[in-house]
Amino acid sequence: MSTLRISQLAERSGVPASTLRFYETAGLLPAERTASGYRQYGPDAVERLAFISSAKLLGYAGPRGAVKVFTHARTRAAFDRVIDALHHRLTAEPEETLARGMCFPTRWDPFFKDVMTLADVYRYPTRHFDFHRRQLTLGSGDH
Repeated sequence: MSTLRISQLAERSGVPASTLRFYETAGLLPAERTASGYRQYGPDAVERLAFISSAKLLGYAGPRGAVKVFTHARTRAAFDRVIDALHHRLTAEPEETLARGMCFPTRWDPFFKDVMTLADVYRYPTRHFDFHRRQLTLGSGDH
């Protein structure tokens, strides 16, 4: 199969042309342009569309989809919700349960310690998310 124009790809794949243009804009479906400006899709376009459709069925939007859905403010709000839920669970645990510990592989993550109690494990994601939240919101101007 050689190249396909947008109407041909839409017909072959069952995906509307408007969606194909959106996928191109999002960087998910590359298209070349003819001298007259028509889109031409390569031979892997049908397979790529099948993958995108499968990923959508699984609820995966991918990193580019996430950027469109999760702005800086929404990402910060999502991190805040997770952190609040972890803090709530941490305060609900009895002290004797929180004191139990086990060994952790420190080479996996800079926030791991040689031995971590359950309290440490509960606090780990909040530290980790706080760290990444700060990374993701630097210079966003909306914090």
